[in-house]
Amino acid sequence: MPKPTNLQQTLWDLQKRFGDHAISTLGARGTSAAALPTGFPQLDAALAAGGIPDHGLTELVGVPTSGMTTLALRIVASAHTSGAPVVYLDGTGTFDPDYAARCGVDPDRLLLVQPEDAAQALLIARDCARTNSVRLIVLDLVGLPVRGSKPLEHLCEALVRTRCAALLLHSEPVPAALNDLFQLQLRFAWAGWVTQGRDVTGYRVQVTVVKDKARAGERQVVLDLQPDRAVDGGAP
Repeated sequence: MPKPTNLQQTLWDLQKRFGDHAISTLGARGTSAAALPTGFPQLDAALAAGGIPDHGLTELVGVPTSGMTTLALRIVASAHTSGAPVVYLDGTGTFDPDYAARCGVDPDRLLLVQPEDAAQALLIARDCARTNSVRLIVLDLVGLPVRGSKPLEHLCEALVRTRCAALLLHSEPVPAALNDLFQLQLRFAWAGWVTQGRDVTGYRVQVTVVKDKARAGERQVVLDLQPDRAVDGGAP
């Protein structure tokens, strides 16, 4: 019998601690770079690393329908090209496999985790990062409070030692005292409808680069999101 990988052993340990239901492979349900492309060339151009930087934590802040989840899923699709697994922590139970697939997500390469709260999500994310076998970790904690600095600090310490990138999605920015833990901070806001003739085909969002450790100054990028064409072109 082949020896289990670090990631497999960690997942087994997590299932023992939190239950078999906590982690599943979506497939069962139905080149190294310094950054992961976002799937939106105009946004990549505004970021110093040309995408989401490795070895660190990126904060995405916005309300539902702000485009934040679409961006996260497009980054997941980018991470799949490395061949390494991606871990998605669905803290609110709102993950939509059908929409994820339309954004280019491969269900066989995505480990879906359903933590009980933000604290457990951060703990699982830290342990997965420590395996050095994961390309991307997404913490979808929209509406869940992130309390205290230690869990985030421990996650960042684990990320520094890997080529893994991590995204933290939530509806309110963390306290300013924790800003130093993030390499990149993005804010999302709805900016209007996208129309074709009299038909509404999508919506427009404004992404503000609030912090980029490698490039000073705040920047704004406007993206057109068209859910029915999520996989086509550079601006779904």
